[in-house]
Amino acid sequence: MRGAWRNSWWLVLAAALVAGSGLRAGELDQVRESVRSPSESSASEATPPSREREKPRRARSEPRFECDDDDRWTDSDGLKLTGVLIASPFWLPHLALDDTFLNHGYVVAAPYEDASAAMLTTADPDVRMPAVFGRLQLDTLTDFGDLGRVGGNALIEVPQRFGVDTSFGYWHERLDGGSNALWLGDFNLVYRFAQSSRAQFRAGLGTNWLADDRGADFGVNFTYGFDFFPAKPWVMTQTFDMGTLGSASLARSQTTVGIVRHQWELFTGLELTRIGRADLTGWTNGVRVRF
Repeated sequence: MRGAWRNSWWLVLAAALVAGSGLRAGELDQVRESVRSPSESSASEATPPSREREKPRRARSEPRFECDDDDRWTDSDGLKLTGVLIASPFWLPHLALDDTFLNHGYVVAAPYEDASAAMLTTADPDVRMPAVFGRLQLDTLTDFGDLGRVGGNALIEVPQRFGVDTSFGYWHERLDGGSNALWLGDFNLVYRFAQSSRAQFRAGLGTNWLADDRGADFGVNFTYGFDFFPAKPWVMTQTFDMGTLGSASLARSQTTVGIVRHQWELFTGLELTRIGRADLTGWTNGVRVRF
């Protein structure tokens, strides 16, 4: 009888340990669950609306003010104001940098080594400049715990302001009794919509992707970022990404501060990534080379 009780006790203890270990879900598992689970919007659409929402709202008596036709605020005015505010991240930098879209811009490979900080602009089509600008990046990320990443980024542009921006990252995580890993990245077509010798702003559209031993998932992406060269030898780079990945939403922000010498840059900064319910935030360090 005692032996049977001891055996059952060990079975209960083992089951509790297994259940406790199952509660230890890593961030990368939450990424997979968010990306590959049915979207919350579709679930909410399947749920019938409550009766309270179906009840018609009683009309409330509101004060009415008389005004002239010239001073009347219309819905079209509100739409115009909303459009201006939404487009402000594009037209404000364009005006601030006094960009006209008429000048050709050539991003220099070695910032601060000539009269221009990071770009040469000219309206003369006969001036010969490099046909392509490129920037390669290798970086690491750590959350000072169990999560880390090794990755990189590549940017290729032509003087006509169009370019290709792509990034990739191998994410790895230590778990109790094992490890977890997957690949995350994006591919975007970008346009340099505002430029000067001190700053360049880019925006574009593309796709997000995830790959692991279970398969691959994709989504749409919007990217926005800028490079700012305040004074030798400093450079600040900011990138925002918003979009989808599978059934999950994706938001990412990377802010770095670097020191450039010739074509090389050493940088450090903070990266915040949110995919569904998963938080992949950490400190990043790396190197960039321009050509």
